[in-house]
Amino acid sequence: ENVALDTLEAYKYYLKSESYDKTLLPNIYDLTRTHLVMGNHNKALAGAENLIYNKYPSDVEALSIAMDIARRMQDKDALMHYSYQMLEAKPEDVKILFDLTVEHFLRGEFDQAQNLVAGLVRYKHPNEIKALRMAIHISLEAEDYQASAQYCRQLLKVKPEDSFIQKVLHLLNTSEDKSEIKFLFRQS
Repeated sequence: ENVALDTLEAYKYYLKSESYDKTLLPNIYDLTRTHLVMGNHNKALAGAENLIYNKYPSDVEALSIAMDIARRMQDKDALMHYSYQMLEAKPEDVKILFDLTVEHFLRGEFDQAQNLVAGLVRYKHPNEIKALRMAIHISLEAEDYQASAQYCRQLLKVKPEDSFIQKVLHLLNTSEDKSEIKFLFRQS
């Protein structure tokens, strides 16, 4: 109990201090984790912001803590903010790329989802066919029919017998009203 109070006092001192002592970072880290466990999410998030700024104990771990706090707070905007920062720190993290793509799609932010889904196609995540189907769907919703057709052709190279994608590609090439293709894809 005295250790927790000492940590809290050190943290309070840090917040009031203009000159920053890097030796306080382990205490801030511990206090942030303690606030998280106790459900003091706003205080935990303030500590996590400090850890992110100082990349302590590493940028990835600090961002992981902030993402965990945002998830527990059910703050999707904060979660997206930290997820983008994590994607900068770990561009190969396909789980974060996937989650961001889905979140933008669910929000109706199809242009942003389309920018991200290209990474899923590149990394073949969750697998090549699913990534390409996602890319087709997102491109249709973004009304980028040229990209949709390109993704259809890519998918047909992998799975040439896919009659549904054959039909979608045919409609993309021949149909004047592309909205029916979106409806068709939503039903699949």
